[in-house]
Amino acid sequence: MLKNYIKIAYRSLIREKTHSLTNIVGLTVGIASCLLILLFISHELSYDKYHEKADRIYQLYIAASFGNNEIQSAKTAAPIKNTLELEVAEVEHATRLLNITRPIIRSRENSYIAEDFYYADSNFFETFTVPFIEGNPQTALAKPNTMVITQEMARKYFGNANPIGRVLKVNQHEIEITGVTEKMPSNSHFQYNFLASLTTLRVNTWDSWLTSNLFTYVVLKPGVKPEHLQEKFHQIVYKHVGPEVQQIMGIDIDSFEEMGNTYGFFLEPITDIHLHSTLDNQHNPGGNIAYVYFFSTIALFILLIACINFMNMATAKYTNRLKEVGIRKVLGSRKSQLIMQFLIESIIISLAAVILAMTVVELVLPLFNNLAGKEMELSYFNNWIALPALLTFGIIVGVLAGSYPAFFLSSFKPITILKGKAGSNVSGSKLRGTLVVVQFAITIALFVGTFVVKDQLSFFKNQNLGFEKDGIIVLKRTHTLGENHEVFREELLKNPNLINASYCSAIPGYDFDGTTTTIEGKPSEEMITVGVVNADNHFLETLGIELSEGRFYNEAFSNDSKSIIINQRLADIGGLENPLQERLMLPNIENNQLYPAEIVGVVTDINFESLHREVRPMIYTKLEGAGWLMAIRLQNENISEAINHIENLWNEFAPNEPFIYSFLNSDLEQLYTEEERTSKIFTIFSILAILIASLGLFGMASFTAEKKTKEIGIRKVLGATEHSIFMMLSKQVIILVICAAIIAWPIAWFVMKGWLENFANRVVISPWIFIISTIAAFLIAIITISYQGVKAAIANPVDSLKYE
Repeated sequence: MLKNYIKIAYRSLIREKTHSLTNIVGLTVGIASCLLILLFISHELSYDKYHEKADRIYQLYIAASFGNNEIQSAKTAAPIKNTLELEVAEVEHATRLLNITRPIIRSRENSYIAEDFYYADSNFFETFTVPFIEGNPQTALAKPNTMVITQEMARKYFGNANPIGRVLKVNQHEIEITGVTEKMPSNSHFQYNFLASLTTLRVNTWDSWLTSNLFTYVVLKPGVKPEHLQEKFHQIVYKHVGPEVQQIMGIDIDSFEEMGNTYGFFLEPITDIHLHSTLDNQHNPGGNIAYVYFFSTIALFILLIACINFMNMATAKYTNRLKEVGIRKVLGSRKSQLIMQFLIESIIISLAAVILAMTVVELVLPLFNNLAGKEMELSYFNNWIALPALLTFGIIVGVLAGSYPAFFLSSFKPITILKGKAGSNVSGSKLRGTLVVVQFAITIALFVGTFVVKDQLSFFKNQNLGFEKDGIIVLKRTHTLGENHEVFREELLKNPNLINASYCSAIPGYDFDGTTTTIEGKPSEEMITVGVVNADNHFLETLGIELSEGRFYNEAFSNDSKSIIINQRLADIGGLENPLQERLMLPNIENNQLYPAEIVGVVTDINFESLHREVRPMIYTKLEGAGWLMAIRLQNENISEAINHIENLWNEFAPNEPFIYSFLNSDLEQLYTEEERTSKIFTIFSILAILIASLGLFGMASFTAEKKTKEIGIRKVLGATEHSIFMMLSKQVIILVICAAIIAWPIAWFVMKGWLENFANRVVISPWIFIISTIAAFLIAIITISYQGVKAAIANPVDSLKYE
């Protein structure tokens, strides 16, 4: 019986070559798109789950609130590790990580900038699962000045030689290599190339509980839940954090909490970090669970459109098979047999599409990986579940796509079919109209989503950030110039292509320090968390930042080292009506005491961070000496010549240091990499969805023109023009697109409004986006059916009347 079903299905598919090809191509594109998106989603959901203790590993973080400040930081203080292991019995062990920003590594006479360099505790490999190639994971980081590197770095620095026992100089430390590991998988929330022993930095002497610069991970004992530890965490705050709070603020921890303030330690599952963490100071910008929902919806839409195409085409062609159904019913075929016949045909098409889709995925996956910034792979034979899952997926798609046609075609009574009355049934045409409306509602919604995402990305790129970002070169590691920094700057500016230059500790788009401050005379509970940037006298002029009140740093004022400049945001939050008459209380790092700093200027607000966040209150302090960065403003012409001049001068003043620079506008674009990728992926899959819908509409147009062949011939004989014939075939599409827009507009508005709420600075969804999306969908529909419409309109009426 099955053999007979397959044989009939094969003959039917061969007989309707165009119909079958349209369905297979539509399903292939739909399934391939769906597989790519599912692969992306699966990769996003798999972060950090490969660790053997993944269900027991948590990241410790600080959550605090005081005054109008809310702080949630992934970085914690050094003493917390030993305290947790000694005072919290539920903790199996804890381990810490310290990230070092691009240190210099020297090997023989060569210098390199190291990426992803971390210091770690000796029990790092008890916490995280990383395969060792050389060395002992239990002892590799036990001693100071030891380091584990990845196999990739081992080949880079030592070729095929065994690196164990070799020494690399990292900044001022000579560090011995004691282990080689594989690279951590791409689905890790952090990755290292170099992992040095944290004891090298004498971390055990770091005893401040309010200086948070380490990542701390906790492995809980089996069966322990994070909520079981909150009381013990609270006791740690009282015992260890409280004395430092009293020293700085002058109040004990009880009074601190009675004022409505909070300070506590909490745990976040390591498997939640990539998609769900909203903590400040994380290793790398993570993903976003909203994008997982976003792309899941697109995958569902694309697959739905492909299935709708199949159902539309199958029900549209039903009249060609009505006699077959009627005769088979008269000869004794049961309804269940007919349903099985049509389902098998559908499943064959679906499985063929799955096989083709697998080929397409293999071909385009490298391009998709490059676009998405991932390292995904689809292993059919290494994973025992992959092929059965794809086979099952194909069968499910086939059943879903073919279910309605199967039940629809098998439901007619033989007498109705053989009398020729089944073809007049209008339920099929109503269903096809409904399905087309659904297709175009999805298409219009995808258009709206694409336009909104692109608008938001354009807003990010073109928004006035409060400073000049074009024509600025950022020179790195300028602190190595030492006492020669001023001479270096003077020599730089002798070149007419260079307008100005400024040393600083941070620049927009780069990390900056933070602290807390209060306005002199106000109670300590009204502390404000501020960002801190150290800058020289030329900072404002170089970056084109405007001054609102007072002045910036100037060589004419000898006491500038004790003065500060604030931004307008800080003045507003602090309620400073006359900020130049106020002083801020700032902590002295050396003795943890507060000292008053006079406000001598107020600058306009600039976006130091990405537009995902609101502008923070900031203070600018006087930089003594050279900063880590130097901002250099260039003329718009002769940029290559200017860079060559900077490089030559750098090699003269810092011959042993690598020349590292970047353009500020490029650095700022990196802040929106995730949105850039999302926009591109969203656009590509939206286009594919529209292509699939167009294939279905093309098939429907062919069917409509075919069914109306005689009608068109009669109309032309009676004097109908080609234009009126075309409009007759097109008017139904206009109605369907209008109905689709009515459905799509509120859904698209609701979804995209929710997406935009992820950004502190966002665009307003323009009504024109909905209108343009609808017009675009309508034009695509008209272009798709125009071939068949024009062909039918210009056909010879004699041929039309001889049809059939």
